[in-house]
Amino acid sequence: MKKCLNCGYERQPKDEGIIPTTECPKCGIIYSKMTPPVNEEAHLSREPKPVAGAVRGGILKAKYIVIIVLICACGIYLITAKSPQEKLDSKLAEWMAAVDSLNRFEELKRGVESGEIT
Repeated sequence: MKKCLNCGYERQPKDEGIIPTTECPKCGIIYSKMTPPVNEEAHLSREPKPVAGAVRGGILKAKYIVIIVLICACGIYLITAKSPQEKLDSKLAEWMAAVDSLNRFEELKRGVESGEIT
């Protein structure tokens, strides 16, 4: 039986026919593409170390994304926000409509009281 130099798994008869004989059933490495480790013990116990540049790059990328989102949000607010004059004009139009409705109501009331409207 063939022993994997990457993970140390020894092929079993149950692996035949399911997993190609060129591939390790446990770790999936292709035997022909693998080079034997210089120190097998050190290779099997070695854990991958994180790359500091990759972590720093990810944080930097996240900062840029946050800045872009904030700039977009501010831009949308500035485009859609009403100026103080527009807000004042809007309130004035609401009040004028209310006063106009009240005046019409008063005219109808006077017409009913005088008998012009029945």
